[in-house]
Amino acid sequence: MRIALLALGIIAAIVQSPLCIFRTLSGHFTLKDLFVLMIDIQIGLLAPFYLLSVTDHQWLLSLGSFPYAYQPIHNLGRRGFDLQLVLYETFHGSMTAKVVHGLVIPIQQFSWLFLVSRTSTGPAQLALAILLIAQAVSYKDVRVGTTVLVLNAALCMLGHILHTAYPHALHTDNIKILLFLATLFEMLSHSEEPLPPAIEGSKAFGELANKSYISSPGLVAQLAMIGFTSELAAGVPGRLFNIAVYKGMYRLGYRGTGVMDVGEAKERGKDILAGGWEADALTSGLGGM
Repeated sequence: MRIALLALGIIAAIVQSPLCIFRTLSGHFTLKDLFVLMIDIQIGLLAPFYLLSVTDHQWLLSLGSFPYAYQPIHNLGRRGFDLQLVLYETFHGSMTAKVVHGLVIPIQQFSWLFLVSRTSTGPAQLALAILLIAQAVSYKDVRVGTTVLVLNAALCMLGHILHTAYPHALHTDNIKILLFLATLFEMLSHSEEPLPPAIEGSKAFGELANKSYISSPGLVAQLAMIGFTSELAAGVPGRLFNIAVYKGMYRLGYRGTGVMDVGEAKERGKDILAGGWEADALTSGLGGM
């Protein structure tokens, strides 16, 4: 089942890249084509990844991802928002991860919204808009939800303006490469984060990931593959961008009317790092341990 889903995702992605395939067969395959094909394959894997996060979450957990964060139920409502905020603080404790994600998340959001607007149909775009609006309303924090929606609209408008002014520079292939590089930097920034419990077989987080580069090259390859897909999935509209917006509002002095305080989320993240998933009520039972 797992292999079949992943294979279908890869096939679907390759079918969407006929130009890359043609250039490969004709011997004119460039580095740019390689980047585009790689991100197309990764995008194709997202649907199976999201499905497996619900149907086979233990397997994804064992590979080093945290599939529960991608389940629809954990991305809606105040509790879902609070969970995402706590997980963000848990997985982004190092200064490198904080800075990289702070810079890259808006780029990812812009890239995704641009690609949706340029490569999908009107009904698909409308469906995404309805989902994002429903999600924002479910938070029951008017300012947070409204700010997220306004910034999404602004990014869409920015993409349209830039594409009109610079159509060649903002070709979809170039935006795919931008998305690929942004996701790659996010993945690499996690090298200074401790390994999640499921990888080391204990209830507590393990040593820093970069310490395994020499001692466990196989583990590094595994983490790189699942890490890239996880970061790409975390960057789709409706995911980490919403958390980044709220954290930005918090720095400017806003305090949520219903969603969790960022300071509290930081402390709960530290508790999870010290005691594992069972150390917090929001994550207790999710870690599969």
